[in-house]
Amino acid sequence: MKKLFLLLPFLLISIECKAGSVSGEVERIFPFTDSVGNSVVNFRLKNDSCKLSGSQGNTYWRFKLETEIEKAWYSMLLAAATTGKPIRAGVTDPCDPNKNEYVNYLYQDY
Repeated sequence: MKKLFLLLPFLLISIECKAGSVSGEVERIFPFTDSVGNSVVNFRLKNDSCKLSGSQGNTYWRFKLETEIEKAWYSMLLAAATTGKPIRAGVTDPCDPNKNEYVNYLYQDY
């Protein structure tokens, strides 16, 4: 128990990133292969308050297309785009509106 109290401040200090989320209808899906050969899916959401505030105005949320889960995310994006239903992405908070950023997860409510 004493060790736990000694470690607790270090655990609290090491928690740096906050989790956030963005949601909206899919505006654009842009799959491509990056410079080192990774398959990546970029996407943009309509009325995304983070990415719309950037000075470049052309940044995306993204994820690699390697695992079965990431392939399911791609399918979800395509379905959401087709049906016009919103999708939610887990992202690091605060986001950087001037660069492409990887998402932590995707989900959709029905």
